[in-house]
Amino acid sequence: RVAPTTGDDKIALEVKNGSFFVFGTDSSCAASPKNSSIIQHPFADDENICEDANFTLSGVNFSVARGEVLAVVGEVASGKTTLIQGLLGDIQTAEDTVITKSGRVTYAGQTPFILSCTVRENILFGLSFDKDRYEKVLEACCLGPDLQMWPAGDLTVIGERGVTMSGGQKQRVSIARSVYANPDVALFDDILSALDAGTSQKVFHNLFEDVDSGLLSGCGVVLVTHAVHVLQRVNKILVLDGGKPIFYGTWDALQSHKTQNALHLSKLRNMRSTLQLSGDDNDKEVVTITKTDVTSAESAITSDDNAKRGEIMTVEEREHGTSQLSIWLLWLSYAGGIMFVVIQVLLMGCDRGSYVVIDWWLATWTSAENQSISVYGREFPSQMDGRSAQFQYIAVYGIIIAAMFVFLFSRTYWAVCGGIRVCERVFSNMTHHVLHAPMSYFDTTPLGRILNRFTYDVEQVDITLSQFMSILMIATSWLVAGQVVMIWLVPYMAVVNVFIFGIYMLILRMYRWGATDLQRLDAVSRSPIQASLAEGLDGSTTIRAFRKNDHFLGIFQSHIDENSSAML
Repeated sequence: RVAPTTGDDKIALEVKNGSFFVFGTDSSCAASPKNSSIIQHPFADDENICEDANFTLSGVNFSVARGEVLAVVGEVASGKTTLIQGLLGDIQTAEDTVITKSGRVTYAGQTPFILSCTVRENILFGLSFDKDRYEKVLEACCLGPDLQMWPAGDLTVIGERGVTMSGGQKQRVSIARSVYANPDVALFDDILSALDAGTSQKVFHNLFEDVDSGLLSGCGVVLVTHAVHVLQRVNKILVLDGGKPIFYGTWDALQSHKTQNALHLSKLRNMRSTLQLSGDDNDKEVVTITKTDVTSAESAITSDDNAKRGEIMTVEEREHGTSQLSIWLLWLSYAGGIMFVVIQVLLMGCDRGSYVVIDWWLATWTSAENQSISVYGREFPSQMDGRSAQFQYIAVYGIIIAAMFVFLFSRTYWAVCGGIRVCERVFSNMTHHVLHAPMSYFDTTPLGRILNRFTYDVEQVDITLSQFMSILMIATSWLVAGQVVMIWLVPYMAVVNVFIFGIYMLILRMYRWGATDLQRLDAVSRSPIQASLAEGLDGSTTIRAFRKNDHFLGIFQSHIDENSSAML
């Protein structure tokens, strides 16, 4: 549980009886925390362990005062990241665990969360722009020289997940975001591992060795790191091993620390020996760093007028106006070409013809009310001859109906098969081009746009377009058949129909101008929704840590509103 802020303003973060549990997806504890089975740890007192947990970090007790740096070290899988997740509230804790945090909390993880926007927006993360603090943060994180190399400085768009940046640059942007927020508690999870040795030393010196008077003054820092050589330069040290703390205290206390556990003692000795071997070299390097002139970050701050130079994402293209004839011809070509068109016309002709024959036969049938008739040399009796005289008429009617159903099924099936061939061809071509696209394509094309093509647009081609093309061909056959019969029976209707057809085409053209563009706007505006959703899921931990849920929810809702406005 998270305790309310205590009266002691000097304490930024405090953990008492800390037990943190990591569960698998099929764990009963993860599915129902209230039914978790808590058992007593067999090797230590006062430690709660969940028997269903995949990993447990227990027995954690520490406090970090404002202006202090607590370094958390240990081997791989010792529980360092689990501790950070527990402090952020992302994993379950024991009932008697008490976490006291004061004020604003920030977080920078092992894998930096980078927004698909400018460097400045990534660092501000929804906060207002303070130029003085912003320049100090850029200097402290050694971002000045990098920004000067980019076309628009800090207004350069760095692409989704920072695809245009190196791992070290992304990590330093993530660090700068945490520092700029002026937090009360700053959590850093192995942020130095992605930096080269020289840059790592500079960043550590600028941020953590000068905490009292620097950018993190008044902030309690928890630094998870594998760089054991920095331990003599922090205020407190927490050593974890196998999900348990084996040491908590200062560097001087670590030097003389004794333990009854032989394995723990061996690991602490190895750590001290590693520090002694690297100590002299690191001291010299720190002196060098301290005397080195830091590149001013002021020249890297770009004015808003030059922001366009930093844009790398291409604008999503869309057609304007009604669909071109070439698009219709391309669909027919993918459906089967000339063979598809010829067979479809024949089947639709037979289908419409069977409808006309049915009407003609009913008219012929009723004309035999008082006398027998001859149809193509075959005699049919009069209707006055009784019920037995109807069988021949019904037999012919049934044959025509059966033929109509055959032609109806055939033309529908053929049209659907053509639509399937179009779907397969379009999807195959799109997949081939995306898989063989150069890496620069993915640098300049948002992921949401690609997802939109392979989801919504594919659905439109698979279902909507195939359905509408079938309706178009059927409606065209109805129109042609109706006009032929009408003009054959009443020739002067040709003149009237030309006038009516002209008015209809004018209304249709006016409707298509607006409707087609609205459908395109709907399709294009779906891409930012996909991108925003993927970005939110990717950076959910950072967003929650910075308490920016409402900020990103507002961005997502604005994309939904823009999409909905196209269909209102």
